[in-house]
Amino acid sequence: TTFCFEAPVRVALGFAHPPLEIMALTKQKVVAKTAKGLFKRTRGGKKAAEQAAKREEEQEEEREEAEAPDHEEEQEGDAEEEGEEEANEEEAVAKAEAATAAARRKELKAMAVGDIKSLTEEGGLEVGNKADMIEALVEHEAKKRADAREREASKRAVVLAKKEELEALSQPDLKERCSEAGIKGVLSKQARVEMLLKQWLENDGVEKGLKRLAREAREKELQALDCGVLRNMCEQANVDPYVTEVIVERLLRRENDVGRFAKPVLDDDLGQEEEQPSGGAKKGKKAKGDNMVDALLADEANRKKELERKKA
Repeated sequence: TTFCFEAPVRVALGFAHPPLEIMALTKQKVVAKTAKGLFKRTRGGKKAAEQAAKREEEQEEEREEAEAPDHEEEQEGDAEEEGEEEANEEEAVAKAEAATAAARRKELKAMAVGDIKSLTEEGGLEVGNKADMIEALVEHEAKKRADAREREASKRAVVLAKKEELEALSQPDLKERCSEAGIKGVLSKQARVEMLLKQWLENDGVEKGLKRLAREAREKELQALDCGVLRNMCEQANVDPYVTEVIVERLLRRENDVGRFAKPVLDDDLGQEEEQPSGGAKKGKKAKGDNMVDALLADEANRKKELERKKA
């Protein structure tokens, strides 16, 4: 329904614009459209957020791929600089070690013989005259410092190796690793690597890596020794070098090579069958069948014996 007023009446009532009823209808339409659009946005908000996160991850991957060549070139330049720094660092360590040894030697010379003797015994060194004990102590302490530096270098090498292992993973693999570790969110590759490395360190990754390196080095060292030396070492350590499983496996392998487990050969005495009369032909066939059965049974018995021997 449309209401129309005379112009003076509209002016008197303050209708300088369209009537209030028309404005109300228009406003209702606008509110309805706004509510409908708001409902659509709320319903599609989750999906839009997921798409935005996915686009952000793809953009991050593209940026990392674009920066990869420059990063490799920087690594080559850094490798040369690190080589020079390592050489300078070794020289600095050698100078500092020489200064430390000289200062320690001077300090020990000023000590009483009894105190030096006590230090020598605590270090598990041989007791002798003062000069010999001083040199032994200086060398012993220098070795302990060298071992500590070597251990720190090994720790650093283990961490660097783990870092390179994580950096070599593709973005999907790295994302999967993070999901398994409970690391969530839209993160760059470098951030993922850093968080995984931090979690690995918290789980004693360095100590486990050092143990693995020590075991591998020891295994390589033992494999290079002669069998006689290894046998003597087993006797000294009260270790049985003759492992039953290994011995049985090698015996079976040898017996298999010489044909112990080959298919049995059946005797086929055709000459005897031809000489026998017609009535004895059935006897010959029966004998042949008996031989086959006996051979199969014997083979089965041998097989069971070998199985029992393996279980034993």
